[in-house]
Amino acid sequence: MSGEKRDAFDTENKQIVRERLWIPCFKNKFLEINSWKKQIRPIRYLCFPGPNYLFLKYLVEKELIPKESIIIGVESDLGIATKIRPEIKMLLPNYIQYDDFFENIVSNHEGFQEKFPFDIAELDFTKFVLKTTNGEGTLPYIRALDNFFIKQLQNFDREIRIKGFYLTITSNMQIWVFTKTFKEYKGNAIKILLEKELESFNSALNHPYLSDIITKKIPLSKKIKDIIVIMSLILVVMNHAFDYFLIKLINAPICYIGTSSKMVTVVFHCKKKTKAQLGSASYNERIRKENLMNAIDLCKDTDFLLKPSK
Repeated sequence: MSGEKRDAFDTENKQIVRERLWIPCFKNKFLEINSWKKQIRPIRYLCFPGPNYLFLKYLVEKELIPKESIIIGVESDLGIATKIRPEIKMLLPNYIQYDDFFENIVSNHEGFQEKFPFDIAELDFTKFVLKTTNGEGTLPYIRALDNFFIKQLQNFDREIRIKGFYLTITSNMQIWVFTKTFKEYKGNAIKILLEKELESFNSALNHPYLSDIITKKIPLSKKIKDIIVIMSLILVVMNHAFDYFLIKLINAPICYIGTSSKMVTVVFHCKKKTKAQLGSASYNERIRKENLMNAIDLCKDTDFLLKPSK
């Protein structure tokens, strides 16, 4: 990062994630927008910039986003939010920041609705994406993603030309479920994911690899347990997104050690359904199944960067 001092949000492993998974999204979107000739417009990017907004600096430095780009930042730490807002505005004049948690902003903030649609949404969560908050198993991040998908879809018909968008999600690998559920399963968090998430997908998809995991033909090694976590969050996110878009996992996930926690980053591409596709239940079910099966194949090839970052 131009020799800049690293901090808790910038490790060598995280930079590998940026280079392999995030940067291609910007290169592809930049080429797409610039292929429209007279309809060229600024890129529209949603992000969690972090205390030193290092990736934003990198994007500007490498000319991956023009300075007139529409950048929407989300920062829940008010101290960090106050510090970075004027600094990023100097770098990117069209920067707008919301000082709250993403799940609150996307659900309740009226002004946020007007910022859609986005070409790239980089949701860099620090907690487990499938974390639950009560006895009914409410998933706050998944509910927030549903709200995000709804607002994206509602705004696809604005005068902003957009064919599809990239969604990158980073999640903590530490499984967090409601205490009652955890006790019910005697602390076996992997069993919770297998029985509450993956068994239903296995029944619908009958993918050989997933079936072998469910039936324990594949021993539940440490690596396989990590893949169970990754596969669970990917399939759940995709299943929700299919209500609104044709979503596809486009790269093998990267699981890595940051400063302390084990994390995973995944990248999806989402396209709006055509009128014909909306009217064909059989087509939608076929594509849903194909894309979920493909996602399981990519999970098998998860790239593990498990040496501690410097």
